[in-house]
Amino acid sequence: MIKKLVLTIVFSCTAFTGVISGAEIRFRSGVIKAAEISNRDIFIRNIRNNKVLEMPEKKCFAVVTVALDKGRSLSIFDYSLILDGKTYPSIALRKNGRFEYFDGSVQDGGLQQLLFVLDAFSVSGNALDEEIVLHCNLPQENNEYDVRVKFRKLGSRSFRKPQEILEAK
Repeated sequence: MIKKLVLTIVFSCTAFTGVISGAEIRFRSGVIKAAEISNRDIFIRNIRNNKVLEMPEKKCFAVVTVALDKGRSLSIFDYSLILDGKTYPSIALRKNGRFEYFDGSVQDGGLQQLLFVLDAFSVSGNALDEEIVLHCNLPQENNEYDVRVKFRKLGSRSFRKPQEILEAK
């Protein structure tokens, strides 16, 4: 009985994984290479095409940089972030060097970046890192696909571009 309880606890802890800043973590579609938060305003091409987007009164932006597994694709509808019980959908992908509202998907081939807009009041002010849940909006298969990710706070600096993340590793 105790052995079964211990195994259940161990399995539960590994199903909802965490990441330390600078480390990589697996998620359903591949590997998270970096996660960053910035309060610098961002131009998003074609954002007016998103008819349901609600921007918080005071906003900051979060980017998740990922390497997709072979044969996987990624769209802005696949993932959202959960912070303080509130869900924030992805609003853009980096395409051709710029963030763009794009309702299609991208295939593997280099690093991909998903952009989210967060309520800045929900992001704690003093910590260097912010732990946020990356939630998978896709239908579940056999595993739990939500992962806790530590986002590096950049203040008012710009997000790193994919090539900068590759060079830093």
